[in-house]
Amino acid sequence: MHSVTTLLLLYAIDLFVPGPETLLIVSMAGGSKAAGYGVALGSSFMTLIYKVVAVMGFVVVINVLPGVFVTLQYLSVVFFIAFAVLLLRRAFINPEIQKKVKVVTFSKAFSLGLVCGLINPFALAATMTLLALTMEKGMNVMEALVLALTMAAMNLTWVLFVAWSGSTALARVIVHPVALKVLSLLASCAFLGYAIRFALGMQ
Repeated sequence: MHSVTTLLLLYAIDLFVPGPETLLIVSMAGGSKAAGYGVALGSSFMTLIYKVVAVMGFVVVINVLPGVFVTLQYLSVVFFIAFAVLLLRRAFINPEIQKKVKVVTFSKAFSLGLVCGLINPFALAATMTLLALTMEKGMNVMEALVLALTMAAMNLTWVLFVAWSGSTALARVIVHPVALKVLSLLASCAFLGYAIRFALGMQ
């Protein structure tokens, strides 16, 4: 059944697979907690913008151009499967983990986080994909805004946790090569399975 719960569950799985932003936060936090928080907040701010743009754009598309909705769903299935394949590939390569970096100020780290988030338009496409595969037509603007803020809050909570963990053993576990491989493999299976199940249900 397609629902907000399904969307948030898939988004949570995506969050828990460490990507470039998570690795950057850990490397910065290893040198300075303030730098780690700066990067986390900067990237989260861009995530908030992307989420609002994606969700509101989705609402406009399905309400103004309802005929596009089915096309968007088919494209999203392809995107989701491609994403699953990329994660699967990542599970079998050796990730490059950044070492501790030079300590920088909070403001510089925040700017770095903004740039890191800005050059990740994948976040926009991923959100549109999740929406197309999990939501039904008829979502209104207020529901869309609440959903965008919820996703942004989930992201903020996660990156702040990563920054808080800093250079501790917990942070090293989060970005450990073995953990990256296992999480990538599990997420790939989950996304691939959902995409195939959704595609079969569209027949």
